[in-house]
Amino acid sequence: MRSSDVREASDVRGVDVLVVGGGIIGLVTAWRAALRGLRTAVVDPE
Repeated sequence: MRSSDVREASDVRGVDVLVVGGGIIGLVTAWRAALRGLRTAVVDPE
């Protein structure tokens, strides 16, 4: 992931997939969505 791909947590507008939780399942889900060309964001409460 490039640093330019990282957004502020409050800026999730314009994403196709919003994954809540940065655990292994959430990260794999986000990764798979991104591989399919979907704009993806991950938010984690910690």
